[in-house]
Amino acid sequence: MLPNSPGRTNEDFSTLKPKTNLPVTDRDVTYGQDERTISTTDLKGIIISVNDVFARISGFNREDLIGSSHNIICHPDLPPLAFENFLQTLKAGKPWIRVVNNRRKNGDFFWVHAYVSPFLRESTSAGSCRPVVGCWP
Repeated sequence: MLPNSPGRTNEDFSTLKPKTNLPVTDRDVTYGQDERTISTTDLKGIIISVNDVFARISGFNREDLIGSSHNIICHPDLPPLAFENFLQTLKAGKPWIRVVNNRRKNGDFFWVHAYVSPFLRESTSAGSCRPVVGCWP
């Protein structure tokens, strides 16, 4: 992560807030049932890796994603309570599983069946989360 760089954040993951990303369209983008979007973040919600499917479906270049807050794909329709539940669940060390509407770079949207879990190393929190999201045909 590059401190104070555009699109980067230094805030703690537990204090993240949903982001209002605009513009939005009414175009639903689908992808193959056998495709999985995968991303990994640190505890601050900063993206540290994405697979090719995630980059393609989100409409962002890998370079735009790595080092940016994961809320870069947050759709403005995400209810604040869902985001609060997400943070509380992860802080409790439990997985969070929901169907989520994400926003693409151009404002279109795509659905994912999100499975997000804390990633543990040596029986302690490693400071990262490993979101694994599947397809929504």
